[in-house]
Formats: sequence, structure tokens, C-alpha cells
Amino acid sequence: MAASREILTLQLGHYSNFVGSHWWNIQEAGFSYSGKPSDVDHDILFREGINFKNEVTFTPRLLLVDLKGSLQHLRIEGELYDVPAPDVNEAPWPAEKVQVEVAPEQPEKNEFLRDIEAGSSSSAAGGDTGGPVPTKVYNLENDIKTWSDFLVSRFHPRTVLVSNEYQHNSSEQPFDIYNYGVSLFKNPDFEEDLTDRIRNYIEECNNAQGFHLLFDGTDGFGGVASSLAEHLADEYHNKSVLALPLISPIGDITPIQECVRTMNFALCMQKVAESVSLSVPLGLDSLNWRAAGPPRVFPHLDYNSNLPYHTSAILAAAIDTFSLRYRLRSGTERLSDLVDPMRRHGRSVACCSVGLPFGIREGDNLLNTLEKWEGPFWTSITPHCNPDMEDINQRIWMQSVVLRGIPQSRLRGVLSPESNANPELSCNSATELLQAYLTFTTNGTYSHVTSCEAPCKVKPPFPRIFKESVALNGDILSHGSRSNLLNMNETPVVSSITSCDSVKDMLRSLHTETARLNIRRFPAYAKAGLEVDEFEENMESLYALSENYEEKYEL
Repeated sequence: MAASREILTLQLGHYSNFVGSHWWNIQEAGFSYSGKPSDVDHDILFREGINFKNEVTFTPRLLLVDLKGSLQHLRIEGELYDVPAPDVNEAPWPAEKVQVEVAPEQPEKNEFLRDIEAGSSSSAAGGDTGGPVPTKVYNLENDIKTWSDFLVSRFHPRTVLVSNEYQHNSSEQPFDIYNYGVSLFKNPDFEEDLTDRIRNYIEECNNAQGFHLLFDGTDGFGGVASSLAEHLADEYHNKSVLALPLISPIGDITPIQECVRTMNFALCMQKVAESVSLSVPLGLDSLNWRAAGPPRVFPHLDYNSNLPYHTSAILAAAIDTFSLRYRLRSGTERLSDLVDPMRRHGRSVACCSVGLPFGIREGDNLLNTLEKWEGPFWTSITPHCNPDMEDINQRIWMQSVVLRGIPQSRLRGVLSPESNANPELSCNSATELLQAYLTFTTNGTYSHVTSCEAPCKVKPPFPRIFKESVALNGDILSHGSRSNLLNMNETPVVSSITSCDSVKDMLRSLHTETARLNIRRFPAYAKAGLEVDEFEENMESLYALSENYEEKYEL
């Protein structure tokens, strides 16, 4: 039996839980109930347990944090470990001394959740049964108010931690300042509860390799993440931490709020990068900080860039794909194999790109697709970063690439006698073929390539963001279009984590936008405990981080 390689995922903040909900849904949709072994080792991110009814449970190895009022109908203790409530009529005290309180009325569940509850949704079972593509169409764009409105996964009672000090979406006391999060973490009750849950998760692992840290970087959760990253570095210094600072859609906010978002992100980016193994910022605006640039364009997607339900799905598909490098059942890779080489010379920040779907045409093969490829290979989902493999003036030092959803049968077509002249035709796997392609198309870049035949599952409640030119299996149609009355079920995806000098542009732009702001004009930071000297020192450290991407530090 292969050694365990458990990873604990930590999600901090409302948008991170949007991304996480999609991610866990994608993973559960990939569970195989047909007897065919899965390519993915789900034991890395999920844990097996037994509830009070002696039923076996399989839940995400997850700890998430959000604010009071954010869960809607989701019960904080989950549904799998219920203990029968005592009958009030049988209580050992006089009935006239029993005070009964009626819980507040829960919001009405949307159609998808009602179908799951009734057991009739095509996604209710979550996994691959080998059956037909689900036919029921859900249009949830107007029904999704919070991340629990489309969550399929069921959680362990240890998973959900809610802070009652702040109210979700409160206009009177918003959780919108970096130092609010720092102070929240220092609250003895909150810190003890959070760190105890982490310790309990890690102690039950056989060979925990590290942590995923997803967090909202533009509000107070950036402060929670910075403090938590320091705790992980102190208590679990021998384990890898991959941080994913998330930039939520800006929406309709004031110029002051734009400045606050920028300062929050700059503060947490610098602090987190000091403590974790690797930090990969994610967001779908091409530019960000005080003003959002145009949203990223994906050739085969039509999504609403202002809708968290849409944007978080794209980020989740990318995370689920690039993390396959260290989650495959047949692999020996660990999280450290991804993050450690990337951070050489202090380059502790990288960028991410994704091709969703990977643009293979209907009936075509991988070799033919790569030979005819034109234009960008993927789309960056890190603001201000645009790694271009064809730009000879840009330095891409290394990249970790994962291609999924291309079976061996679609590797290449029928070989002709003269085919031996092409070295790519000697490749016997998608890994070797893509490795050869990247070797010829990149300039001095070390590329680690992983491939997996398992496609990314995008059935409901994944949003209907694919254009009608995309087939049900994710292929690009050459003629005609897919019926809008049918759901996509799966798609091939390519995703990469890249260390390149474009990261310097991102860090410099963040520093420039933040350093020009006068912290004294934002008294909320001073009231929350941020000193002017500390802020200026943070800005100096952020600029110093960007210098690690200068040419003098070439590998």
C-alpha cells in the first residue's frame, strides 16, 4: 500500500469558501462508484470516519472559517454526526420550568438543493456511475446568495468555524480591515479553537505532507491568514504550505473601499510570503488593486466576471487540475516537489494559468492539436501576470504543468512509414508528448509535466459558462453547436504554476499602488493597531520581494 500523503485544506473567508465549495463538488463528482479505480487518490484530501450510528463517512479534510450569518441553511455541526435530541416532555425537570425557543426560520432552499435533499438530483450521488449525462438543467445564477447554496459535500463537525464577533455583509461593523483579522486571531478563544482543530486533524494523519491555505486577501481574512501562516511555520515547520490568496470580484464599491482592498492585499501578500512555502495569488481581473482591469478572456467560456458563483468555479477547476501533480494514485510526488523548487532565490510567489477547456477539437488527437496550436496556450488567472512562452524577452524559469482528460486512445493518429522522422511520434504518453512540445516552444524553461486521463467533472452545480461550441465532453466542435438544453458533464483541462519575471510586474504594481496611499488618511488601520512605521516597513519588504525576480538571480 502506498504511503499516506494527507493534506489539510484551510479556507478563510466567504469568497474562499465559494472557491472551496466548487472544488469539493468537482472532487466528489469524480468519485467512482462503478468499480473502476480512480486515477486520483482521494485519501489525500478526504478523511474516512465513523459517525454515532456506526456509519462510515468520507468527508473533506477541511477547516473553513466564515462570519456569523454566512451559512444560511447549512448547519455548523453538519448532518452526518447527528445525536438524537432529547424529548422535552421527558426532561428531568418540571415542564412549566422549560423554556422553548423557536429557531429563526431558515431561508428557502433553491431547486438544486431541494433535489439533493430528495435524492433526485443528478449530482446527489456526486460520483461517476458510468451512466448517462445528467439531463436536468439548473439556472442558479439568481438563486446563489452564499457558497452553501450550491454545496454538495457534507462536512465533519470539526470543519466549520464561525466567528461571532463579526456579521457577514454588515454595513455597521464590516470585517474589511487587515488588522481586524490579526486581532481576531489573537482572541484567545478563537485562536485556541482554530489551532486545536488543526492539531486534531494533523494528529489523526499517518504522514501529513502539508497544507492548502485558501483565503480572501482583500479583507480582514488576510490578517487571519497572515497570523495563521506564522503559526503553521512555527508549529509545523517541516510541512509544506501552499497559499492561494484570492481576489474576489470588486463589484460596485467606493474609491475608499478600493484603496482599502489594495492595502489589505499588499499587507497580507508580504506577510504570508514570509511564512509559507509558496504563494500563488488568484483572481480573474487582468489588472487589479485600486481599479479592476478587463476580466480575463477564455476562448470557450462565457462567464459573468462580477458573479462569485461563476468566477470561483474557474479558479476551482484550475486548483483541482494543477494539484493533481501530487494527488494521483499512481504518483510519488508530494506537495514539496511542487513548491520547493519554485521558491529558490527567495521567489516565494508564483502565478497560475489555466486552459478551460483544453482546446482539443472533436475527433482530433493530442499530437495533431499541438502541431496546429496557434495563440496562447492558456489564460493567466493571476492579476498583472502574463507568462508568454513565445516571448523571448520574458524569463520563465520553471513551470509545473498538468494536462487532464486526454485518454491514451487520443494520443495520436495512425502512423505512416515516414513518421519516424518526427521525434514527437516516439512519445508514448500525454506526459511525454506535452513535455516535448514545451521543450520546443519555451526558451530555457524547466517544465515538469503531469498527465491524467481523468477529466474535470463540471456537471451541476458547476455553472453553465461553456459556450455552445463546446461538446458535452469538453471537445471543441468544428461544426454546429451543443444543445443548450443539455448539461456539460466533463472536460479536459490544462493548468500550470509558473515562476517567471512577470511576477515581478505584479509585485511592483502592487507596491506602487499601495505605497502612494497615505496610511494616515485611513484611521481605521491605526485604531486596529497598525503603526505607520510597520506599514512602511511592510512596503519595503514587498519591494524587496520583487527584487528576487531580477536577472541577477537567474537559475
